[in-house]
This record gives sequence, structure tokens and C-alpha cells, in this order.
Amino acid sequence: LAHSSLPASFLANAILTVAYLYMRLPNSTIPKGTTPFEQLYSKKPDLSHLQVWGCHCWVHIPWEKCTKGGPKMFEAIFVQYKDERISWWVRDLKGKYHFSHDVEFNEDMPGKLSSNQRMLNPPSEIPSDS
Repeated sequence: LAHSSLPASFLANAILTVAYLYMRLPNSTIPKGTTPFEQLYSKKPDLSHLQVWGCHCWVHIPWEKCTKGGPKMFEAIFVQYKDERISWWVRDLKGKYHFSHDVEFNEDMPGKLSSNQRMLNPPSEIPSDS
């Protein structure tokens, strides 16, 4: 949370991301060299989709939602992983959550909110893409 420069309102997303990563990393509570994910699913976790939490990203807008001459992507901040498949929850700069598997990440740049957007509170429920 500190590295990302995001406000404390993102703490729940950060905690869920830590839990997601904990399941995929070896730890001292299980047999050496395995992960909780392996114990549950009897296979190694895919780590190729891991990104720096809170980084700046661009989300591709599905072609069926694009308008002629309109934007093809929008800016967002990576805030959480999706358990069931390799995809990500992102929060656009207006404060709305989106779920996407077509995201370009800029891991060298923390996601930034403008001063008025820093005050937006995340929804009390799991983010939705509605």
C-alpha cells in the first residue's frame, strides 16, 4: 500500500491480494517446496500473470463496446486478482471497478488518483463490472 501511493481505502483490495499470493507461495506451515495452492489442487500455480499491486495500467475496451473514433483503452489502477481465472480487477480513474483479462501493465509506474478521487471510497461489497 505504501509503495503504490494509494490511500487507505484500498486496504481491503491489498489484503485480498496478499491472500491470493499467500496461496501461491511456499511457506513454513506445509511440506517444503510446496504451496497451499498445490496442496488444494495437486498442481503448481501459474505465476505468469502476477503484477505489481497498485501499478498503472491500460485496459482494452472490448471491440463490441468501442465506438468509431472512440477510445480503445482506458487508464486504471490494478487492485486485485480474480481467483477463478487469469484476469484482474482494476479501478478506473473515476472510481469504478472493472474485471478484465486484456490489460497492459506499467509496473514501473504506481497508479495515481487525483486529489478529489483519493476521497472515493471503494464499494462495501466485492467489486462488480456492472
